[in-house]
Amino acid sequence: MPQSVSRNFNVSDPEMLAGAETTQKHYQTYQADFAALDPNLSSEFDSGFSADIAAASAVDPDDVEVKHQAIEGENFKAARKKCAETAKKIGYFVNTIFTSKAKQDQFLLSKVNDANSSPDVFVSCMTTFAHTVAVNRQLFLDAGCSAELLDSLPALVASLSQNRTGHMEAKHTRNIHTSDRITLMNNVWARLEKLKDAAESVFVGKPELEKLFALPSHPKNHKPNSDGTDSSTNSDKGTSGTASGTGGETTK
Repeated sequence: MPQSVSRNFNVSDPEMLAGAETTQKHYQTYQADFAALDPNLSSEFDSGFSADIAAASAVDPDDVEVKHQAIEGENFKAARKKCAETAKKIGYFVNTIFTSKAKQDQFLLSKVNDANSSPDVFVSCMTTFAHTVAVNRQLFLDAGCSAELLDSLPALVASLSQNRTGHMEAKHTRNIHTSDRITLMNNVWARLEKLKDAAESVFVGKPELEKLFALPSHPKNHKPNSDGTDSSTNSDKGTSGTASGTGGETTK
């Protein structure tokens, strides 16, 4: 599980990056003044600033991860539906062949047919069901169950398991990528804060120049989405993700 990382700013990622690019241009104009105050704010700082902006700009926005996770989720639902339908058909023969409830219970049909069972429980029960059917294959054939139906079960269960793994990996990957994205954005923000603090000393008595290094901000009452996107561009979509809140977005 990725370590908790909090967003250090409360504007959208695009706004922050656009502001960073503008601030960097101003910094390049007055680089000598900054370096005179602090040698660490020389060309080496500028190179690092460029690298941080480039790295943060290169990451995929969260909505890409959300879409991938949703696709994997739909794939699992489809695989689950196919397994449930096949189990229902084979289940008819279970009740015909085995009159003992104890024997019927070995197939876990009650749990397989429970639409409210958790994904992991369903996968586990379907795996047991398929194994038990395979052990008793000849009895099913003798009872009239088609070989084609029986033969389809192992592949369906394998697909179910693979899709469950894919969905879980997509969720895990999104958490990691969210953490990485916030870290990269915070790196840029830290440089902006450094320049803002330095500008207060570099441009004493020159408020018009000091203002050039103010931190990026958004209009009053405007808030970015929790995933770092601009709420004004997708207000009809809502927010989603592992992040919680703005100005303190956290991923765990």
